Amino acid sequence: MVRRLMKDSDIWDTEAWGTPLSAAHVGLAVSIFSAQILKHSISLGAIYTPEERESFVKVFRYTGYIMGVPESILMKDENEARTIIDIGFMCEPPPDEHSIANANALIHAGPALLNITDPDEVAAALKTLYIISRALLGHELADALRYPKSSTFGVLFAHRLKNRISRVKNVLLKTRGRQTKLDNFSQMLQLSAYDDIGMSYRLPDNVKATESSKW
Repeated sequence: MVRRLMKDSDIWDTEAWGTPLSAAHVGLAVSIFSAQILKHSISLGAIYTPEERESFVKVFRYTGYIMGVPESILMKDENEARTIIDIGFMCEPPPDEHSIANANALIHAGPALLNITDPDEVAAALKTLYIISRALLGHELADALRYPKSSTFGVLFAHRLKNRISRVKNVLLKTRGRQTKLDNFSQMLQLSAYDDIGMSYRLPDNVKATESSKW
């Protein structure tokens, strides 16, 4: 819908710039949303069976297929997705002001999604999110996105250890406490479902958010 709205608007020169959000961009996106999420979640301690990893990638491959990505540039498996990601990152320009604003807005949305409202807890959550993000992205990209400076030594190892200890405790004590949402394939998919917090799947009807109907 966003692609169609941009293409039909007077602010996008299709003849000069081609179709907005091209099939190549969508193909890169589904590669990132599959292989990169798997990579980062494993860095934080998630454990998947080979079948779960393969299935997760196939869900996004199908998503790209129905969005019109030609099979010639659509990843077939996790290894191919990583190759596409490497190529895409080589073509990416440095983060601009919009990238910086979006990246930091995503971090600041974290506490709200976790229903954290206490100011001190929000500050602590933001600090943790920034440190983990810096550890996952690397210092060069984190600096380009203007993330707060911080040390990432041992951060990922500590989170992997914490998650694995929690998993063992849940098994040994047979508790039913809230577990990490990255524990298995079905919970990974639940991360993209927002029905329980009142977010609908309706789409905008105008390329400018200020002129779009409520959606």
